[in-house]
Amino acid sequence: MQRIKKRYILSLLIIVAVVVLKPTLFISAKTFLFETFSLPFRLVNRVGARLKRRSSYLRENSVLKERAAVLALELSKTSEIIQENQRLKALLNFKENAPYKSITAEVIRRSPSAWSESVLINKGRKHGIKKRMSVCTPSGLVGSVVEVGPFTSKVMLVTDSNSRVGVIIKDIRNAAILVGSGRAQCKVIYLPMDSDIKIGEEVLTSGYGGLFPKGLAIGKVEEVGTDKIAFYKYAFVKPNQDMNSIEEVLC
Repeated sequence: MQRIKKRYILSLLIIVAVVVLKPTLFISAKTFLFETFSLPFRLVNRVGARLKRRSSYLRENSVLKERAAVLALELSKTSEIIQENQRLKALLNFKENAPYKSITAEVIRRSPSAWSESVLINKGRKHGIKKRMSVCTPSGLVGSVVEVGPFTSKVMLVTDSNSRVGVIIKDIRNAAILVGSGRAQCKVIYLPMDSDIKIGEEVLTSGYGGLFPKGLAIGKVEEVGTDKIAFYKYAFVKPNQDMNSIEEVLC
């Protein structure tokens, strides 16, 4: 009798346990199936979201690059305007203090030849430009007018191999001739053998012959040598003005 009673109690406990645990087991299985079948969709959604964010970042990056390019261009324009204003102020100041009346002009073309150093300016006969006029920048003499048209003129630079300028060495007052080399340098020739010319000496126009006004700066001595055959000293001169960067001049 006692054994039968224990069996009933055990059976009852098993039934109660099944009843209590069955919903949990059912929910767990349902959840497992849902998680399993929904995983690919969740992965696709996650990848899609990442791709969407990446696409958004790329668009934003492209916009930022365009804005940066525009800002760089504006900055470049501003810098160019500032530099132009500085050049024009220096040119105006030089013009006001020059001992002669002058005409402002812009360089519109450069000589393509390695040995012919010349530029074309946007002023000609109609503006009062004449042949053999000296041409300067605030740094000093750069050349002379060799051809004149109605609205443009050709300027031969002092570095041209055909250029000849009467000069004087500022400190020692030796007179000589400055010739072009077709490169960035000029050469002073016919200096006396006893000339005490030194590196760093300033070279000015002498005014001899009347072609160039007296006292215009040209450049400084970089090297001194002796021509023993022709029996004279010479000196290589670096012009004050970089001939490749001339933009505005005075005639």
